[in-house]
Amino acid sequence: MTEVYSWCADQARVSDCVTLDVDSTAITRFGHQQGAEVGYNPRYHGRKSHHPLLAFLTEPNLIVNFWLRPGNSHTANNIESFLEQTKSHLGARRIGLLRADSGFLSPKVIDWCEKQQADFIIAAKMTQVIQRTIGQIHDWCDVTDGIAISEASYKASSWDKSYRVIFIRQDKDIREQAIGKSLSLFEDDWDFEHYRYSALVTNMKYDAATIWRVHQLRANCENQIKALKEDFGLNSFVMKDYWATEVALTLAMLTANLASLFRRSCLHLRKNHRMQYILQHVLVVPSRYLSNKNEEPDRLILYVKGRKRKWLSELFDPNKIIVQSG
Repeated sequence: MTEVYSWCADQARVSDCVTLDVDSTAITRFGHQQGAEVGYNPRYHGRKSHHPLLAFLTEPNLIVNFWLRPGNSHTANNIESFLEQTKSHLGARRIGLLRADSGFLSPKVIDWCEKQQADFIIAAKMTQVIQRTIGQIHDWCDVTDGIAISEASYKASSWDKSYRVIFIRQDKDIREQAIGKSLSLFEDDWDFEHYRYSALVTNMKYDAATIWRVHQLRANCENQIKALKEDFGLNSFVMKDYWATEVALTLAMLTANLASLFRRSCLHLRKNHRMQYILQHVLVVPSRYLSNKNEEPDRLILYVKGRKRKWLSELFDPNKIIVQSG
């Protein structure tokens, strides 16, 4: 599999220094398959599930590693081995930045990044210590309507040293879909009840607003996981044997990568269009095959309306494929 993942990265012309996004998801199971255990499942509480671990290169929209795990696995379980294998899939490329959610904020991940000389931005849980730190902050810098940022130095008992923590405060009165958590320690305090808070731990030297914006780009992970489930059957392929399920889902990952390369290389689509878009606008097009009896080559005629006609005309050889108004 290492060679296949490396080939995908080569075809996407991934740069020598990459940004790696690590995430996990719950795949609910309703039968008695191997590895289906009761664990973290935000949608179906108490249901058995698998809890796979995934690594993405968000910019070229590629999956560079996938591990199927039992549903009761902790988010960061065996994360060092996973990151080492992911690194091998990237060949000579260096991981310049790792982004992850709060489930991956552990000394193992931080130590791995430090050894690799990689930057990291990892979300932090709203523990009581973090909440008390926020309660002592008085200087907030507005970065956009309803969002303010501050920072502090923080060292958890399990860390070797202190790191910067970037705090983000979103005003619920201004932003209807404010992201973050309310502070349970200050739930009766008027100064805090109108806000939602989040925190990012990082070793980067950039200003706080830049670090927040860089971490925001990680949100595409959720879109990629949603596409994997809805377009490539991530939550549909399940067999009784654990290894069979793992093989089926690994093939789904590689199919998603091939679809991404098809979008970029053949269709020149830089946006992360869903497979549904590709099916509707490219693969399912009225056409007619024209077989010539003389020496003229056979041709395929595509019948397309509107602006899409010009776009498709530029993709194909006019001597083989003709795009007409239909």
